[in-house]
Amino acid sequence: MASRLKKCRKLKRMFANGRHRLIVFTDEKIFTVNRVFNRQNNRATAKNRMGRLVAARKKFPASVMVWAGITATGKTPLVFIERGVKIDAKIYQNRVLREVLHPWARNHFRNRIFYLQQDWASSHRAKSTIRLCKTLFPNMIDKDVWPSYSYDLNVMDFAVWGYLEKKACAKKHINVEALKRSLVREWDEITPRMCATMVDGFMKRLDACIAAEGGRFEHLLK
Repeated sequence: MASRLKKCRKLKRMFANGRHRLIVFTDEKIFTVNRVFNRQNNRATAKNRMGRLVAARKKFPASVMVWAGITATGKTPLVFIERGVKIDAKIYQNRVLREVLHPWARNHFRNRIFYLQQDWASSHRAKSTIRLCKTLFPNMIDKDVWPSYSYDLNVMDFAVWGYLEKKACAKKHINVEALKRSLVREWDEITPRMCATMVDGFMKRLDACIAAEGGRFEHLLK
Protein backbone atom coordinates (compact mmCIF):
# COMPACT_ATOMS: atom_id res chain seq x y z
CA MET A 1 0.00 0.00 0.00
CA ALA A 2 2.87 2.36 0.72
CA SER A 3 4.16 1.98 -2.84
CA ARG A 4 0.70 2.57 -4.30
CA LEU A 5 0.22 5.66 -2.14
CA LYS A 6 3.57 7.05 -3.23
CA LYS A 7 2.78 6.48 -6.90
CA CYS A 8 -0.72 7.97 -6.57
CA ARG A 9 0.78 11.12 -5.12
CA LYS A 10 3.23 11.25 -8.00
CA LEU A 11 0.40 10.80 -10.51
CA LYS A 12 -1.55 13.63 -8.90
CA ARG A 13 1.42 15.97 -9.25
CA MET A 14 2.03 14.92 -12.86
CA PHE A 15 -1.56 15.31 -13.98
CA ALA A 16 -2.77 18.28 -11.98
CA ASN A 17 -4.53 21.22 -13.61
CA GLY A 18 -6.41 19.10 -16.12
CA ARG A 19 -3.40 17.30 -17.60
CA HIS A 20 -5.09 13.97 -16.82
CA ARG A 21 -7.18 14.67 -19.92
CA LEU A 22 -4.06 14.01 -22.00
CA ILE A 23 -3.83 10.38 -20.84
CA VAL A 24 -4.87 7.56 -23.16
CA PHE A 25 -6.10 4.79 -20.85
CA THR A 26 -5.94 1.31 -22.42
CA ASP A 27 -6.97 -2.22 -21.49
CA GLU A 28 -8.23 -5.60 -22.71
CA LYS A 29 -11.39 -7.48 -21.80
CA ILE A 30 -13.09 -10.73 -22.84
CA PHE A 31 -16.70 -10.41 -24.01
CA THR A 32 -18.94 -13.44 -24.51
CA VAL A 33 -22.00 -13.94 -26.69
CA ASN A 34 -24.11 -14.47 -23.58
CA ARG A 35 -26.45 -11.86 -22.21
CA VAL A 36 -25.16 -9.99 -19.16
CA PHE A 37 -26.98 -11.06 -16.02
CA ASN A 38 -26.39 -11.78 -12.36
CA ARG A 39 -23.09 -13.66 -12.12
CA GLN A 40 -24.45 -15.68 -9.18
CA ASN A 41 -26.89 -17.23 -11.63
CA ASN A 42 -24.22 -18.00 -14.21
CA ARG A 43 -24.81 -21.72 -13.93
CA ALA A 44 -27.03 -23.97 -15.99
CA THR A 45 -29.47 -26.33 -14.30
CA ALA A 46 -30.59 -29.81 -15.22
CA LYS A 47 -32.63 -32.63 -13.72
CA ASN A 48 -31.07 -35.74 -12.33
CA ARG A 49 -32.63 -39.21 -12.52
CA MET A 50 -34.78 -38.43 -9.49
CA GLY A 51 -36.24 -35.41 -11.23
CA ARG A 52 -34.48 -32.94 -8.95
CA LEU A 53 -32.86 -29.77 -10.23
CA VAL A 54 -29.10 -29.81 -9.89
CA ALA A 55 -26.39 -27.35 -10.82
CA ALA A 56 -24.65 -28.24 -14.01
CA ARG A 57 -21.15 -27.30 -15.03
CA LYS A 58 -20.60 -23.74 -16.16
CA LYS A 59 -20.66 -23.33 -19.89
CA PHE A 60 -17.88 -21.78 -21.94
CA PRO A 61 -19.66 -19.54 -24.44
CA ALA A 62 -18.05 -18.21 -27.59
CA SER A 63 -16.03 -15.10 -26.82
CA VAL A 64 -13.63 -12.52 -28.16
CA MET A 65 -10.87 -10.48 -26.55
CA VAL A 66 -11.23 -6.73 -27.07
CA TRP A 67 -8.55 -4.07 -26.70
CA ALA A 68 -9.43 -0.37 -26.60
CA GLY A 69 -8.25 2.99 -25.37
CA ILE A 70 -9.97 6.18 -24.26
CA THR A 71 -8.93 9.76 -23.61
CA ALA A 72 -10.95 12.82 -22.64
CA THR A 73 -11.39 13.87 -26.25
CA GLY A 74 -12.04 10.57 -27.99
CA LYS A 75 -11.43 6.87 -28.22
CA THR A 76 -9.40 4.41 -30.28
CA PRO A 77 -10.91 1.85 -32.64
CA LEU A 78 -11.69 -1.50 -31.05
CA VAL A 79 -9.19 -4.29 -31.67
CA PHE A 80 -10.57 -7.83 -31.68
CA ILE A 81 -8.33 -10.78 -30.83
CA GLU A 82 -10.02 -14.07 -31.59
CA ARG A 83 -10.37 -16.79 -28.98
CA GLY A 84 -7.39 -19.08 -28.90
CA VAL A 85 -4.92 -16.41 -30.02
CA LYS A 86 -2.45 -15.70 -27.25
CA ILE A 87 -1.72 -12.00 -26.87
CA ASP A 88 2.04 -12.29 -26.63
CA ALA A 89 4.48 -9.41 -27.12
CA LYS A 90 4.53 -9.83 -30.90
CA ILE A 91 0.73 -9.79 -31.27
CA TYR A 92 0.40 -6.83 -28.92
CA GLN A 93 3.11 -4.84 -30.65
CA ASN A 94 1.90 -5.46 -34.19
CA ARG A 95 -1.89 -5.69 -34.00
CA VAL A 96 -2.39 -3.11 -31.27
CA LEU A 97 0.52 -0.68 -30.99
CA ARG A 98 1.75 -0.43 -34.58
CA GLU A 99 -1.42 -1.07 -36.59
CA VAL A 100 -3.97 0.75 -34.44
CA LEU A 101 -2.80 2.88 -31.53
CA HIS A 102 0.10 4.67 -33.18
CA PRO A 103 -1.73 5.84 -36.33
CA TRP A 104 -4.83 6.75 -34.29
CA ALA A 105 -2.83 8.79 -31.77
CA ARG A 106 -0.87 10.53 -34.50
CA ASN A 107 -4.10 11.56 -36.23
CA HIS A 108 -5.98 12.40 -33.03
CA PHE A 109 -3.35 14.40 -31.16
CA ARG A 110 -1.39 15.73 -34.16
CA ASN A 111 1.60 17.47 -32.55
CA ARG A 112 0.08 17.71 -29.08
CA ILE A 113 1.60 15.85 -26.17
CA PHE A 114 -0.23 12.85 -24.70
CA TYR A 115 0.50 10.06 -22.23
CA LEU A 116 -0.01 6.34 -22.76
CA GLN A 117 -1.27 4.25 -19.84
CA GLN A 118 -1.21 0.46 -19.97
CA ASP A 119 -1.20 -2.27 -17.36
CA TRP A 120 1.78 -4.54 -16.93
CA ALA A 121 0.65 -7.84 -18.40
CA SER A 122 3.50 -9.98 -19.65
CA SER A 123 3.07 -8.83 -23.27
CA HIS A 124 3.14 -5.21 -22.12
CA ARG A 125 6.20 -5.43 -19.91
CA ALA A 126 8.36 -7.37 -22.38
CA LYS A 127 11.61 -5.52 -23.06
CA SER A 128 10.86 -5.33 -26.78
CA THR A 129 7.43 -3.83 -26.04
CA ILE A 130 8.89 -1.22 -23.70
CA ARG A 131 11.46 -0.25 -26.33
CA LEU A 132 8.75 0.10 -28.97
CA CYS A 133 6.49 2.12 -26.65
CA LYS A 134 9.27 4.53 -25.78
CA THR A 135 9.88 5.04 -29.49
CA LEU A 136 6.24 5.46 -30.55
CA PHE A 137 4.88 6.95 -27.32
CA PRO A 138 7.74 8.76 -25.56
CA ASN A 139 5.47 9.96 -22.74
CA MET A 140 4.33 6.50 -21.71
CA ILE A 141 3.51 6.22 -18.00
CA ASP A 142 6.19 3.84 -16.76
CA LYS A 143 6.10 1.18 -14.04
CA ASP A 144 7.73 3.53 -11.55
CA VAL A 145 4.69 5.82 -11.86
CA TRP A 146 1.62 3.63 -12.46
CA PRO A 147 0.78 1.49 -9.38
CA SER A 148 0.55 -2.25 -9.90
CA TYR A 149 -2.82 -4.03 -9.82
CA SER A 150 -4.67 -0.72 -9.77
CA TYR A 151 -7.64 -1.65 -11.92
CA ASP A 152 -9.71 0.69 -9.78
CA LEU A 153 -7.77 3.63 -11.23
CA ASN A 154 -7.96 2.66 -14.89
CA VAL A 155 -10.85 4.41 -16.66
CA MET A 156 -11.32 1.41 -18.93
CA ASP A 157 -11.90 -0.81 -15.91
CA PHE A 158 -13.98 1.36 -13.61
CA ALA A 159 -16.11 3.09 -16.26
CA VAL A 160 -15.82 1.97 -19.88
CA TRP A 161 -15.99 -1.83 -19.90
CA GLY A 162 -19.01 -2.03 -17.63
CA TYR A 163 -20.88 0.55 -19.68
CA LEU A 164 -20.02 -1.16 -22.97
CA GLU A 165 -20.95 -4.61 -21.69
CA LYS A 166 -24.29 -3.38 -20.36
CA LYS A 167 -25.14 -1.80 -23.72
CA ALA A 168 -23.71 -4.33 -26.17
CA CYS A 169 -24.60 -7.48 -24.23
CA ALA A 170 -28.15 -6.65 -23.16
CA LYS A 171 -29.22 -9.69 -25.18
CA LYS A 172 -27.60 -12.93 -26.21
CA HIS A 173 -25.82 -12.93 -29.58
CA ILE A 174 -26.08 -15.78 -32.05
CA ASN A 175 -22.34 -15.78 -32.72
CA VAL A 176 -19.12 -13.83 -32.21
CA GLU A 177 -19.60 -11.77 -35.37
CA ALA A 178 -22.95 -10.51 -34.08
CA LEU A 179 -21.30 -9.71 -30.75
CA LYS A 180 -18.54 -7.75 -32.49
CA ARG A 181 -21.05 -5.74 -34.50
CA SER A 182 -22.93 -4.86 -31.32
CA LEU A 183 -19.72 -3.84 -29.56
CA VAL A 184 -18.66 -1.59 -32.43
CA ARG A 185 -22.12 -0.03 -32.66
CA GLU A 186 -22.26 0.80 -28.95
CA TRP A 187 -18.62 1.92 -28.90
CA ASP A 188 -19.36 4.39 -31.68
CA GLU A 189 -22.22 5.80 -29.60
CA ILE A 190 -19.83 6.95 -26.86
CA THR A 191 -19.48 10.70 -27.42
CA PRO A 192 -16.48 12.93 -26.62
CA ARG A 193 -18.53 14.43 -23.80
CA MET A 194 -19.02 10.97 -22.31
CA CYS A 195 -15.31 10.28 -22.73
CA ALA A 196 -14.46 13.45 -20.80
CA THR A 197 -16.85 12.54 -17.97
CA MET A 198 -15.40 9.04 -17.68
CA VAL A 199 -11.80 10.28 -17.72
CA ASP A 200 -12.50 12.96 -15.12
CA GLY A 201 -13.41 10.15 -12.74
CA PHE A 202 -9.71 9.25 -12.64
CA MET A 203 -8.74 12.27 -10.55
CA LYS A 204 -11.59 11.69 -8.12
CA ARG A 205 -10.42 8.12 -7.62
CA LEU A 206 -6.82 9.23 -7.32
CA ASP A 207 -7.78 11.60 -4.50
CA ALA A 208 -9.81 8.84 -2.82
CA CYS A 209 -6.91 6.39 -3.07
CA ILE A 210 -4.59 8.93 -1.44
CA ALA A 211 -7.15 9.58 1.30
CA ALA A 212 -7.26 5.82 1.91
CA GLU A 213 -3.43 5.79 2.09
CA GLY A 214 -3.20 3.49 -0.92
CA GLY A 215 -5.85 1.05 0.27
CA ARG A 216 -9.35 0.31 -0.96
CA PHE A 217 -11.28 3.51 -1.44
CA GLU A 218 -14.64 2.69 -3.05
CA HIS A 219 -16.49 3.58 0.15
CA LEU A 220 -15.07 7.10 -0.07
CA LEU A 221 -16.71 7.68 -3.47
CA LYS A 222 -20.27 7.37 -2.19
